[in-house]
Amino acid sequence: MASCPSSTSPTGCCGTCPSWTSSGSARTQAGGQVAQAAGVNIQTLRYYERRGLLAEPDRSHGGHRLYGHDAVTALRVIKASQRLGFDPARRTPRVRRLEG
Repeated sequence: MASCPSSTSPTGCCGTCPSWTSSGSARTQAGGQVAQAAGVNIQTLRYYERRGLLAEPDRSHGGHRLYGHDAVTALRVIKASQRLGFDPARRTPRVRRLEG
């Protein structure tokens, strides 16, 4: 798992690393970098997008996906829930309310 040496964040990065780029006011990262930081492969990242477990990312002017820092956290939560035996696709009504 990639992590920032200056981070005290539970997500493993302070968001100021050179691999994070500015996109407007938000810090974003390419899909491969997010997948690596979360310990998954890029196909897993895209699969979770298709299933609606990850929000659709913004796009660069060239059409590349640009993920926010919260995508790494979301991926880690999904993987942790799977290790505990939960199916992340089966969200209860309470979880849906929490999601907004």
